Amino acid sequence: MNQIRALVWKDLQISARSNLLHPLLWIVVMRILVQMQHTLGLTKGQSLGSLVTSASIGLFLLLAIYSAQWLIERERGKETFAWIRTLPVSDGHIVLAKFAAMLTTCLIVGLGWWIATIGIDIGLAPWQLASAWLVWWAFAGIALFCQVLLSGRLAGGTPAVVFFVATGVAFYVSRSPEAVVQVMQIWNDPGAHVWLWLTCVAVEGGAIAATYMRFHAKDSHSLVE
Repeated sequence: MNQIRALVWKDLQISARSNLLHPLLWIVVMRILVQMQHTLGLTKGQSLGSLVTSASIGLFLLLAIYSAQWLIERERGKETFAWIRTLPVSDGHIVLAKFAAMLTTCLIVGLGWWIATIGIDIGLAPWQLASAWLVWWAFAGIALFCQVLLSGRLAGGTPAVVFFVATGVAFYVSRSPEAVVQVMQIWNDPGAHVWLWLTCVAVEGGAIAATYMRFHAKDSHSLVE
């Protein structure tokens, strides 16, 4: 556990400014815009909440991919995987530390987003907010796996393709009124979210296992190619 904490702290110290400052700055700007809209009385209906939610989806998609690139490409570009492997840590420690650093980033940005949206009716219950965050966290895990599995544009483009395929499926389902009613019933049922949470945890666990298998099977030279 001490090894994982040390590796996570190393990652956060090295690139915390670039990885956290940009989304937190966006959150501050969003909060300023929200206050301006409150001042101008432009908060009637769900228009403000819809605007914040729509903007957040795109931001968090890019942030997940960017964070995964930050955690892997920095090591790959500087060819420091070999140096890390000389430390008294196992490949499991290295992989778990990367996912723990990603989790830390998701927690910090999620907290910042929640603070920025205080006072905004975005139409989500607490359990729905938790589900949205967990889905994003699981997607970030997939993005991190893709960074280890692939390289270059494919590493960043593959999770984006996964996102757009899921969006396309959701759009296709939305064309059926019966399906929409069923989905909304599930979405508004707190008990159903427990299964979604378990699914997200399972996806994250699968991403960790797959990343470890890929990382452990390669020597340090192969990891930087």
